[in-house]
Amino acid sequence: MRVEVRGVEPQASDQIGFSIGGMGEELLRPVEWKAHAHPFHELLWNPRGASTIAVGSRLWSVAGADGLWIPAGTEHSGWAGAGTLYRAVLLSPEAVETMPGDVAAVTMTALLTSLLDHIDSQDLTDEQRARAQAVVPDLIRPSEVQVSLRLPARDPARTAARAVLEDVRSAPSAHEWAERLGISTRTLTRSFQAETGVGYARWRAEARVHRARSC
Repeated sequence: MRVEVRGVEPQASDQIGFSIGGMGEELLRPVEWKAHAHPFHELLWNPRGASTIAVGSRLWSVAGADGLWIPAGTEHSGWAGAGTLYRAVLLSPEAVETMPGDVAAVTMTALLTSLLDHIDSQDLTDEQRARAQAVVPDLIRPSEVQVSLRLPARDPARTAARAVLEDVRSAPSAHEWAERLGISTRTLTRSFQAETGVGYARWRAEARVHRARSC
């Protein structure tokens, strides 16, 4: 199925015009979002399906109860499969005071998602919506477990990692990769250690977990 590539137009901070806004879409085809940043905070989650968000050298999975907090000004890109129903809550930095300063996984509790649905209701008065919006920042908290996949930035680990992500189920062993690249297994392992903090075998295992969470 053909992938739809979307760009996101730059926005100025004075274009926000809201305290807390929301949007969502059911994707009829796979979608890739080019790298971009917003002048507002963003909370992403998927009531159905899964998506992957790339921030710097890390990949984050968004699926099920695992949402993702992206602070204003943070450059990110992403992709999601056909059939994914995604939601995004947009928060004006001026409207919220104490919020996570870094990208973080957020547990989308039933209370938080219900409140966000309530705010989206067209039947609320401005006063009712303002009261509900005031509670939202108190419910957005980083998850106890932060799961992301660190991507190598330099070779030889970078070349091996890109190939693994393309077909993680049949990814070769460190010895096989070393032979393909014409280096020693020790050199490959050291490269992964330096770039990601773990050796190739551990990184490949983490990549498989990441891919399973994204499917």
